[in-house]
Amino acid sequence: MAKQLKNHSSVSSPLIRSGTKSKSLADHLDELPPSATRRTLLSNWAGFAFTFAGQGGDAGIAGSGDPWQNWTSLTNKLVRRITFGITAQESKRAAQIGFLAYLEEQLNPGAIHEQALESTIVKRWPRTTWQPPQLYGINDDWISTDHLVQSTVFRAVKSRKQLQEKMVELWCDHFNMWADKAWGGQLITCVRDVIRPNALTNFPTLLRGVLGHPSMLIYLDNVYNYGDFPNINFAREILELHTVSVTGGYTTTDIKNLARALTGWSVDDGSVSQANKGRFQYRSYYHSVGQKSVMGHAIPMGQQSEGEDIIAWLGMHPKTAEFIAKKLVARFVSHTPDPTLVQQVANVYLSTGGDIKSMLRVVLSPLVIQSAPAKLKRPFHLAVSGLRTNESHIHDMGFLRWFYLPYMGQVPFNWEPPDGYPDRIDYWAASTLQRLQFGYGLANNEVWGIDYQPKDRWDSLTADQALTMINNGLFGGEASNQDRTSINNFLVSRPLTEVRLRAAYAIALASPSFQYY
Repeated sequence: MAKQLKNHSSVSSPLIRSGTKSKSLADHLDELPPSATRRTLLSNWAGFAFTFAGQGGDAGIAGSGDPWQNWTSLTNKLVRRITFGITAQESKRAAQIGFLAYLEEQLNPGAIHEQALESTIVKRWPRTTWQPPQLYGINDDWISTDHLVQSTVFRAVKSRKQLQEKMVELWCDHFNMWADKAWGGQLITCVRDVIRPNALTNFPTLLRGVLGHPSMLIYLDNVYNYGDFPNINFAREILELHTVSVTGGYTTTDIKNLARALTGWSVDDGSVSQANKGRFQYRSYYHSVGQKSVMGHAIPMGQQSEGEDIIAWLGMHPKTAEFIAKKLVARFVSHTPDPTLVQQVANVYLSTGGDIKSMLRVVLSPLVIQSAPAKLKRPFHLAVSGLRTNESHIHDMGFLRWFYLPYMGQVPFNWEPPDGYPDRIDYWAASTLQRLQFGYGLANNEVWGIDYQPKDRWDSLTADQALTMINNGLFGGEASNQDRTSINNFLVSRPLTEVRLRAAYAIALASPSFQYY
């Protein structure tokens, strides 16, 4: 597997160790002299705003304890887990219909109609509707990538199909493809036609769809996999990252035989048919003829069918079931998955043919969610959750896409190795300052193109009303006592103005609790 990139951040901020007593952000703001610059303010934020516990573990926050202890509503806990950020509307919806009904609603995105959202996406990012012949090999592929990235962010913020979008993110990490190599135009069709429609169907179907898609064949070099001189890159990653995992027990010979079975899986470059340009093409003259076996499974001799057979077999392998189960538990429950829960989910995988909804019903059951620890939001999640609060008006996402997301270190489809963006606290621990600067910029309308909290909603608010609005909009009405006190003390200390109300939102966005879900 390609070597993992080093930590994205060159900024190293001091972190508070668990149990260390520190001043609140509001106290620190009011101590600053009027001439203090924003740089001074932000550099002081980074020293005490929040901490990360352990090397890759779950949450521990200085001064306020585990934020999960302050989140008492079971439905709110579910909303935080299966959306890109709790909102007052989602919290109310889940409370109205109940835990299980809300989960089932999110597990069935086809019943949620979003014509207005889709129309907006088509209008703003038209390449998301283009077909393979229009997208393949064009000179300005970076525009296709940009349309894919911005529409992905927009869906995560605005779509009511939140669990589907969370699963799209998970599968895009699992089957990671770097747009600069896989081509943005090809990735558009893979996400649109394969990953999103199958994000909640069954894993073997998703596996076959992605592995046979031109974007993956290009990204992992199977277009250069010929005859008796196979390119093993694709085969190696299928075993290590996509199916049985590095603990699967396969050998170097298994990798070579899998590569041989996949010879001929390629992409139509338009030389045969302009109508099929950019689509899958099987080239029989590239195929390696002869007997092949992988991990003890004898592949029936054929042509394209050899690849189909071994992918289907790997899709139902017990080690694949275990690997996918562990990934689901790690993403939705804890950085340190409980082996018993993992085995339960793996058993469901095998008994249902890899049905994703059935596995998620176990992973997201009330008992599991009730006791699950808080998890740190990755930068993409943090940015989207900030935009989801108070229904931000998004006029243009260029500055977010080209400045803030790269600065925080997580632009969709921009992770070069095939293992996907890390989901570990220790990897993101150096992004403290960037996170706080984003919250400051968002609250103060400095993320150009995005109108955070329309001005007419600031008028005639009391301190209590402002606190309630912030608490409901960012925390589902469950801000910790420490956070609520800090924000309230700031609000009542001086007369309310739009500038001070925005500063209060900045305090909330930088609070320890908002960094977690």
